[in-house]
Amino acid sequence: MNDYVRLAFTLASSIFWTAVMIVWMGIQVFKHKMDFFTQKKRERPPKVLDGWNHDSVKLSDVTLHYVHAGSTDKPLMLMVHGFPEFWYSWRYQIRHFQSKYRVVAVDLRGYNESDKPSGIANYSAARIGQDLQELVIALGYKSCVLLAHDWGGAIAWGVAARYPEIVDRLVICNCPHPKGMQKAIQSDRGQLLKSWYMFFFQCPILPELMFK
Repeated sequence: MNDYVRLAFTLASSIFWTAVMIVWMGIQVFKHKMDFFTQKKRERPPKVLDGWNHDSVKLSDVTLHYVHAGSTDKPLMLMVHGFPEFWYSWRYQIRHFQSKYRVVAVDLRGYNESDKPSGIANYSAARIGQDLQELVIALGYKSCVLLAHDWGGAIAWGVAARYPEIVDRLVICNCPHPKGMQKAIQSDRGQLLKSWYMFFFQCPILPELMFK
């Protein structure tokens, strides 16, 4: 599939799924007229988020929040969440691995308590991957066991390719290699259908409204 065909296919798929979601949202607005756009406010974080070791680190252009456990003289295990998640996705793994590793579960830029710079350019895979490379160094390590899930896995594949010197072991959950994923979307109708949201997310404004 050449670049022009890929672009045309992406645009057509985006338009189709945007139309589907507009219909779906219209139905939801009709069913929940009074509270569809109402957001619940929290006066304080849920209790399940208490009792963890929180910290933050200033990198070259963002400050990232993270939760940590384990002794600083242990090897670093860096945990990278997916979408739409944050460090708390790793709560069971943090407790499991803290006896053997210095465990750090980070909030990527744009998530939870980390900085949220404006502009699409600030959220490229390369930029987020650079954050992780800088984070390892800022934490006082030369390398780490990189454990990642979902969208974080896509970022971690890139980190291993661009900065192999900082990755001792790479553990990817629920995210195939980018080239394998691209091949599957092009050749497997089942995978193409399951990836509908990737095309929908190319639409401006509407995805943000849906998540609200």
